Amino acid sequence: MDLNDRNQLRLLSMQYENALQHAVQCSDKEALGYYLQAVMAQHSMARMLSGEDAERHNREMYRLLNHMRDEILRLGIEIPDSLRQQMCLFGIELPEKQSVAVNGNTSVPPAVPFDNAAEPGKDQAVKKPATGNDDTLHGFDPASLRFTKVPSESFADFGEMSEEIQGVVASLDTVKKMHAFPKLAEQLADVSPHVLLYGPPGGGKTHFCKAVANYVMTTFENGAFFLVKAGDIRDYLVGVSERRLKALFEEVEKYDMPVVCIDEIDTLCPVRDADSPQYITQLVAEFQQYINGAAGSTKALIIGATNYPWRIEGAILSRLSTHVFVDLPDEKHIRDYLIKRVTPFFGKDQCFVDEMLDMCAKRLENASYRVLAWLWLELGSRAFMKTTADRAPDSNLADFVPLTREEIESVLAQAKIDYNPEYMKRLKNRGLWN
Repeated sequence: MDLNDRNQLRLLSMQYENALQHAVQCSDKEALGYYLQAVMAQHSMARMLSGEDAERHNREMYRLLNHMRDEILRLGIEIPDSLRQQMCLFGIELPEKQSVAVNGNTSVPPAVPFDNAAEPGKDQAVKKPATGNDDTLHGFDPASLRFTKVPSESFADFGEMSEEIQGVVASLDTVKKMHAFPKLAEQLADVSPHVLLYGPPGGGKTHFCKAVANYVMTTFENGAFFLVKAGDIRDYLVGVSERRLKALFEEVEKYDMPVVCIDEIDTLCPVRDADSPQYITQLVAEFQQYINGAAGSTKALIIGATNYPWRIEGAILSRLSTHVFVDLPDEKHIRDYLIKRVTPFFGKDQCFVDEMLDMCAKRLENASYRVLAWLWLELGSRAFMKTTADRAPDSNLADFVPLTREEIESVLAQAKIDYNPEYMKRLKNRGLWN
């Protein structure tokens, strides 16, 4: 699915929501039926797709169905059984009509008819959706996102990034002092010390986040590090994402020096435009309230990690003022990675080992750490199977039978290095982010 298709999806979703609002506000039962048909068309579109695009369509369909259910419940609308049954087919259940026994007979008290549905703000009180589920966060547990053990990763792993590391440390120190002198902090310009961590996929951003966690947990008293994926927050049910976001920051406030790293922040706070669905606009606005200043709405330092900084809503991007670029490993780092992990598979002939390391480092130009990890696994698997072939179990066997040059070259030939020069050019040039 390309960008135009996704824009069409957003436009359709917005039109569906407008149709629903028209249906309930104008008490138009027929329009409500058309709305359901439109959502079912969304489901039909999903069948023609696969992978992430199909999942996106299905999530949008369920979000729209739940939006419809919430409006029906909020206004106490009685809908035809045919509509109720169609919604149930998609797993969206409405509470059954409550029955009351009168003289041994079961009667159903009259519901608010559709053509007399009360409008919010009038004499009748607005009804809350009776979902029958007390877990309003739908399985989301913000406490589980906090690191409880100090990671082994540290800033020492990023020796070539001393300037960027100092920028992060300075941001942490600034937040700490703003907590210590809140009245002085209130008089500062509205410039946040939050961090934008960006770089190509597989470049080591998660590794860097764990290094930050190590620093926070070992440097600050009662310091806490939360690693949050955008998917942990976003949900297709109306209002759930906002409640999860609130719960996260309520948990964060329990600690004196909290840091919240949000991975794939571009999918949590995408660029808004006239075609953006209402729920996206609301979620971005909600997040903006929390990120508005370390001494303001939240005392946490926010780290937004992304592969696509230009996809982040401008109001959020401007508040991530400390920029840290994590690039792909160069030839030296690739070689260092291989020395630590794959040399046992090359044997003890140092000349051969050095030759293979040089060959691998050159052939893996522009490779990500994910590719290096794949290579480690593949070479290790081959060396293990070669060493243990036709061998009886031996707990003392610790050395691998060396791989040959041909075997190593055959693995290298399978390495998939997905390098896009135009993408990397845009990533490194902030002037191209707009």
